[in-house]
Amino acid sequence: MTYIPEFLCRNLIEEGRLIHILPSLYASQVPIPVSFIYPERDLMPRQLRAFIDFTITRFQDDIQRRKKDN
Repeated sequence: MTYIPEFLCRNLIEEGRLIHILPSLYASQVPIPVSFIYPERDLMPRQLRAFIDFTITRFQDDIQRRKKDN
C-alpha cells in the first residue's frame, strides 16, 4: 500500500495493475509538500526552470481536475 499522486500511477490503475483502495481520498485533500533542491547559482539553468514550471503546472492541473470531478 502506498500514497502517491495519482498522475504517477494513473495508467497502472486504468490497466488494472494497481487498485485505488480509497478512491475518495486524493492528494488535494491531504496536501503533500513538494520541494525542489538544487545548487545555488547566480543564474538558474533554463532546463531546471522549465522542469519546475512544468511540475507546478502539472500538480495544479491535477488538483483542478479533481475539483471538477467532486
